[in-house]
This record gives sequence, C-alpha cells and structure tokens, in this order.
Amino acid sequence: MAQIINLNDYKATKQRQLIINIYQFFNENLDYKLDNILIDFDEAFIQMCEDYKIDSTNVDYFRLPIITFIVTSFINNSEISDYFPQGLVLSNKENKYMFRNTLIKVLETFDKNFKDKKNKYLIEEEINLIIEEGLYKLLKVIPQNIYLV
Repeated sequence: MAQIINLNDYKATKQRQLIINIYQFFNENLDYKLDNILIDFDEAFIQMCEDYKIDSTNVDYFRLPIITFIVTSFINNSEISDYFPQGLVLSNKENKYMFRNTLIKVLETFDKNFKDKKNKYLIEEEINLIIEEGLYKLLKVIPQNIYLV
C-alpha cells in the first residue's frame, strides 16, 4: 500500500541523510578524527548543562546540529568548497551564529525553565566558547590538500 508523506518532511529527511553521509565520508578519510571532535562537543555541552543545572539529556538533541556544524565548517575551510552549492558554504561567522542559535532554541524548547534562568547570558557565552574551541580543533584536522578522484 502506498503511503502519503509530506514533501517538506521528505526534503528534511533527505537533507539530514546527506549531511550525515558527508560527515561519515569525511570522518572515514580522516581516520575518524571527526568523531573525536564530536565527542569533545558532547562532553563540553554535558559539562555546561551540569554546571548550570540544565538537564544534560538535552544534549542528545544537539547531535545533528553538531554534525551539521562540523560538515559545513569542513566544507567552508577546505578546497572542496567549490564543489558544493553556495547555500551550503557558510562563512565561519554565519555558521557559528546559526549553530549557537540552534542550540539555544533546543534548550528553550526542551527545558521549560531555560528562558527564565538568571544566568542565561552566561550559558550563551559558554556555548560560544565551546563552539570556538570546537572550530579550532576542527580546523587543525582539515587537510591542506584534498584530492577528489
């Protein structure tokens, strides 16, 4: 029996699959160094949640935004950016801004008290620091030359 699906849901699913497939391809070719960066992001965000008394299970919802940030940063900061559509090639500043706002939106959505937290500004600054550190680690593993065959 045929199933009717929403075209927007289908496109979103395909976009997620594309990002994850690109991540896996890059990761395999970099001897799984991107997984280490992903784990570092996870650990840093979990520690931040514990420090500010936020439910750390919310970090589970950060996984796709983290992977998207890694892939988009990798593409922008490597020679392969010419092979991707301009819409996928974001500057580091734009990418960090979108990533930060996505994480804040996740926290606002899943932690009912997040908007009312007195130290919300400190949490946002902590997110900025984690993103900067993660981008720095990522830039260190991006190869100088990439050969597509």
